[in-house]
Amino acid sequence: MKLESTRHEAIWRMKPLCSHLGVSVSQGYWLRKNDPAFPKPVRLGRAAVGFLPSDIDAWLESKKEVSGH
Repeated sequence: MKLESTRHEAIWRMKPLCSHLGVSVSQGYWLRKNDPAFPKPVRLGRAAVGFLPSDIDAWLESKKEVSGH
């Protein structure tokens, strides 16, 4: 039986996400609330969520396409 390897992504909580985006945590929460295209979080527990880096990167790419860069 051959086991296929799967790619596992780290899940970014809000602080590492904001650090990656170069924004403050409050700006990160603002983006999450006010940008309908912002990736949906992954539920990690009752009161904890995180974000997949691949979703964030795709969102950033879509922003580049809209702005023409």
